[in-house]
Amino acid sequence: QHRHHHPAPGFSSFHQRWPPPPPNPQNETAPSSSSFYPLEAPIPNPTSLPDGNTTFSACLLIMDDNHRLAEWLAYHYHVLPLRYLIVVQDPRSQTDATFLFNRWRRQGMTVVEWHDADFWKLRGNGNHVNNLTNNPQLLQLQPISDSAPLQTKRDRHRGRQKYFYRSCLVALQQINRTWTTLHDSDEYLTYNHAGGDDYAAWEARRQQQQQHQRESHARHSPPDRLKPRATAAPPTTAQPGELLRYIRREAAAGVPYYQTPCIGVPRLAFGV
Repeated sequence: QHRHHHPAPGFSSFHQRWPPPPPNPQNETAPSSSSFYPLEAPIPNPTSLPDGNTTFSACLLIMDDNHRLAEWLAYHYHVLPLRYLIVVQDPRSQTDATFLFNRWRRQGMTVVEWHDADFWKLRGNGNHVNNLTNNPQLLQLQPISDSAPLQTKRDRHRGRQKYFYRSCLVALQQINRTWTTLHDSDEYLTYNHAGGDDYAAWEARRQQQQQHQRESHARHSPPDRLKPRATAAPPTTAQPGELLRYIRREAAAGVPYYQTPCIGVPRLAFGV
């Protein structure tokens, strides 16, 4: 399953800032350091940019996700293959992930670290815009306390996510990155292999849920999207960089699920 693959969008130039910006209304606390999560300055990204048509990009929002990121980065570097990442750490984070990104920069992955000021802007008329707008101004957000209602925190997260994704996709498009994934650090893109009729129950539950969703969303969710093709078994995650090639083979074979520019992917929960 592959989630929200967009033929991407991006920037003609990026910048990284170190040290992180000083505390402000968006940045209540500074990241802490420990032997597990050391503070490091970003090292330079690779000088040669991977081909945007044969490797994946990703847009990622994180908050104190270091315990997940080590595996997430390694897995998607191997399976997709992920070679270009634009990432934003939540200003309330208590830890810093740059030392993890440096590991993958040394392996050839480009990791561009943004801050809220890189994508959350205002026009003069007060409308939200991305950072390509002429003369944008930084949107000053009021801090949200830890005791704020859950809905308040959820609304802030979804607002940040919306404007970050838009700016990130524009940035990637401008440097000719194509396939881009938008999924969280606790989600992994993998394949559906034949394994009985479980997919039928998953599809029935999905269709029931979609009755409460907008019709426009359903257009990206063709029937039987969880059902493996009997005539073409998917690869395994042991095969490096195979997921992108698999998508292209399925699209060339005329599989309806792969004929749209944006592919919505079901999320299957595992464990307790």
